[in-house]
Amino acid sequence: MSLFAGAADSNLAAEQDGDEKRAAWGHWTSAQWEIAMLEGLDAIPWAKLTPAYGSAEDVPEALRAIAGTERDREKPPVLQLFGTIYHQGTVYEATAYAVPFLIVLAANPHARDRAVILQLLAAIAGGTSYCAVHGNILDSVEFEKQKDKERAWV
Repeated sequence: MSLFAGAADSNLAAEQDGDEKRAAWGHWTSAQWEIAMLEGLDAIPWAKLTPAYGSAEDVPEALRAIAGTERDREKPPVLQLFGTIYHQGTVYEATAYAVPFLIVLAANPHARDRAVILQLLAAIAGGTSYCAVHGNILDSVEFEKQKDKERAWV
């Protein structure tokens, strides 16, 4: 038996385990989805991340509101993220950290405003960096360094 045969068996077992987990997702309650989404949310240094304006400290609150069941708001909380982690075709450092949580929310069949979450994810996928949109309008010597940093987010 070759080394690769053992690896193939191991990969097959991992795939089957993944299939079982994916199948179980369809039977999760809304509370289970919320727990899965919130896992790791507070471990991210949101205050240090760059959004469109100010600080990204409000991003976790928006994600929690999206995951929650509260329905008495005038507009969906996901719309707040259209002005912070995605703005006019631009994505930011905070965007890269928020996307995994948005994906879990979008996968939740119980999620409120699921279509809007998917629209935001689609907009982010087509977004680009601030430097790519605006160029070196301030004639900064740090422009290339910043542009390279932003490419990691996109």
